[in-house]
Amino acid sequence: MTFKILIGSPVKQKKNILREFLTSLCELNKTNCAVDYLFVDDCDEQASSDMLSKFHSGNSKVTVIKSDSIIQNKSDYDLHNWDYAVIDRVAKLKNMIIEFSCQEKYDYLFLIDSDIVLHVETLQRLLSVQKDIVSNIFWTKISRWDYYEPQVWLMDQRWFFDPSDPKAENRIYRTAKHMEFIETLKKKGTYRVGGLGACTLISRKVNLAGVNFSKLYNISFWGEDRAYCIRAVAAGFELYVDTYYPAYHIYRECYLAGVSDFKRNGFDFDKEMDTLSLMDKLKRYYRTVKIAVRCKLYHLLYKE
Repeated sequence: MTFKILIGSPVKQKKNILREFLTSLCELNKTNCAVDYLFVDDCDEQASSDMLSKFHSGNSKVTVIKSDSIIQNKSDYDLHNWDYAVIDRVAKLKNMIIEFSCQEKYDYLFLIDSDIVLHVETLQRLLSVQKDIVSNIFWTKISRWDYYEPQVWLMDQRWFFDPSDPKAENRIYRTAKHMEFIETLKKKGTYRVGGLGACTLISRKVNLAGVNFSKLYNISFWGEDRAYCIRAVAAGFELYVDTYYPAYHIYRECYLAGVSDFKRNGFDFDKEMDTLSLMDKLKRYYRTVKIAVRCKLYHLLYKE
């Protein structure tokens, strides 16, 4: 059986990162897949727009739409500096991609951010798990001194534990459960989660059900992915993450240096891509000690 798949992405990206993203898409194993591409060009840099145009040139499988044909007002979300106006804008662009997928009758939409580099077997793996909504995991250090955390979560805004558990009032318990969730996702498998985004395979069934990224007026959670996930579960779908082939997130330009190694060896949690100041190192040391102490206390206080 051949699956008709649309790979879609709103693109506002620097050219060097965009180049790696597009190369990664070309390198995917597309066995038994008829793959088309839809990019919404929201770029500020002309060089990035030119790169999309070149990718599109002479290739009938690629569609590029200018964002100003959808939304007139530009917003600045470079450097991951997001506010509600930007979130609303991105939600509209993603919704347009969903609508296109429905109109053109694709079996699946692979909705992905433009700073992601994929393992070549990612698409085959996501199809094999046979889930209506499944994200491929990637890991990010929001702060340079921090540890890698996944783009998926368990509940609410971004909890890695169940906040309704009475024991969750204790910081020791919360920290231990937070770390347990992270350690679980480091193991290869497919896990049900409460929230996901940025690298997600979505079935036509979900798209036709009207699940979208628009803001929910009665929910205060920040981010268009939260609105999407709430709608999906309310519509009767479950959310999953697959951890078999972690992707590589080019969250900062300095991470470009690690792309080649990622393609050879896969994602490495121990590889340090950031240049850390003395203060960064102290912050990391403090957090490491704090987590270790709390996890030790957890095992002394809670025997489950």
